[in-house]
Amino acid sequence: MRLLFEWLDAQWLSDCLNKGYHVERRDERSIQTLLGVVTYKRRLYRDKKKEWHYHLDERLDFEKGKRYSPLVVKLVSQVASKATYRQTEFILAKLTPVTVSATGIRKMVLHVSENLKKHDEYQEYGLTENKNRIVPVLFVEGDAVAIKQQDASLRYLHRFQVHEGYKGFGKVKRCCNLKEFTSFSRDRAYQGIFSYLRTEYTLEKSIILANSDGGPGYQANVFEELCLGAKRVEFFLDKYHANRKILDNASDRELAKKLIKAVINYNWDRVKAIEDTLESNLVLDEENNEVELRKLRRLKRYLKRNWKYLKPWSLRDLPLPKGGLGTVESHHRPYSYRMKKQGRSWGKEGEEAMVSIITAQQNHTYDKLQSKNWAKEIEDLDKKVIKTEVKYDKINVNNRTEAIKQGNIPNDGPASSNFGRFKKELRGRNNL
Repeated sequence: MRLLFEWLDAQWLSDCLNKGYHVERRDERSIQTLLGVVTYKRRLYRDKKKEWHYHLDERLDFEKGKRYSPLVVKLVSQVASKATYRQTEFILAKLTPVTVSATGIRKMVLHVSENLKKHDEYQEYGLTENKNRIVPVLFVEGDAVAIKQQDASLRYLHRFQVHEGYKGFGKVKRCCNLKEFTSFSRDRAYQGIFSYLRTEYTLEKSIILANSDGGPGYQANVFEELCLGAKRVEFFLDKYHANRKILDNASDRELAKKLIKAVINYNWDRVKAIEDTLESNLVLDEENNEVELRKLRRLKRYLKRNWKYLKPWSLRDLPLPKGGLGTVESHHRPYSYRMKKQGRSWGKEGEEAMVSIITAQQNHTYDKLQSKNWAKEIEDLDKKVIKTEVKYDKINVNNRTEAIKQGNIPNDGPASSNFGRFKKELRGRNNL
């Protein structure tokens, strides 16, 4: 490897001299590769602007002051996204000649995450290509995962995803063209998928099938706003969470099972009859069942509020076979397995770095983003902006049409409060 590096340096000598570079000297450097430590000599150049360059290091993407090759950094951070830093250290020591401590592995993870974040800056600058693909059906889902912090508090990782349906045979299926957007800021994750939907697809010709548990920040109106302009938006309340809500709030287990069956059959009269039976059983002994009565009334409000979102697939007149919804829970696993097992807790910097790496791997963009020097290209863009004296503002939506300005009425209380009902009524009038 030493001879190869020095041979490459000699091959590029004439190109550098033709550019007006001057050779100052040859310096030695040692770097860890997957084959072991390589010590080599390379030429130091000075260009016309009196700036210094190690041309060989630049061509090989060997960063200044770094002991490890880019491939080592990339692969180590990939292993660290599946195992703890101590386990990663053990695996490397047993299977490769690479020696790195757990602290060094953490530094690599933080470094890689910074490179991945630079791709997000590209999107904010509006440099992503407008594809505007026409897809008949899109599946959009969202949910949050609680991550334990080092101070024992919980911080929520917000996730949105979009895909174009299932692909595969039998039980072995995968989501086609899956794209995930994750952040500990829900607004940032929301803005990411909002921009992606408008640069990647022509929503005016697509049916959007949305799914979530209906929790705060993931209600039906959120997905309707997210997919604004789509041909049609159908929101499904996640069945598992709806069934869990019934079992947790109905006092009688057998009646709860009958209530779940009535919801599945979408029979509102049957649902009302079972609710009345549950309530009458509790009213007979109201003094001892006050808590159960409150839970039952909360359940009745929940079912009434979300009844249209519990409508089964077969009754919605959708021009496609059933399937494709509810995958957001299974796609939590790469995050929960790495970040929640064995009572693990995280600091802010470490957890954000790990999430960015896992997300890039889930989106199958990890190799591509790691092999490109995003920082250099953004720096070149900024220089062009200064040179031409043209100011480019970062944009949130890269679309052919101008985004519609929207207002919002904040409501810190429940949707059933007076102010919440007023906001809902106002939104309904504006949609007419």
